[in-house]
Amino acid sequence: METESEPYVRLATLRQLHQVVGELNTARSLADTLQTVADGVIAGLGYELACVNLVRPTVTWSSPPSPATPPQKP
Repeated sequence: METESEPYVRLATLRQLHQVVGELNTARSLADTLQTVADGVIAGLGYELACVNLVRPTVTWSSPPSPATPPQKP
């Protein structure tokens, strides 16, 4: 009996996902986007609270020595 209702559950889940993705398109800032993701998790999974962590990788730039600078002798 459960297998008969399974397609309906998936269809409802896809509709929720479609709605959340549509809301992501209206987000104007990073804060709005992250809030929309958290709201989608709450609505889609039924949680009372959700947290989204933003990780920004540290960028280390390495540039070659300038051709005008002569190499230093040890």
